[in-house]
Amino acid sequence: MQDLIDHAINHADNNKVGVVYLDLDNFKKVNDAYGHLFGDQLLRDVSLAILSCLEHDQVLARPGGG
Repeated sequence: MQDLIDHAINHADNNKVGVVYLDLDNFKKVNDAYGHLFGDQLLRDVSLAILSCLEHDQVLARPGGG
């Protein structure tokens, strides 16, 4: 992910670059209570909701978590 951030900064010219870090509180509890398949679907649903708000040149990435 750092490579994506560095690339954005290096190619920003005089445009602004922003990074947002989002954490789903108690996500482990969701996986523990409902299972990893449900948790994976939740991550996909949240990702799709965020992607629907992004412009064509904006990026959504997930660091770590495996």
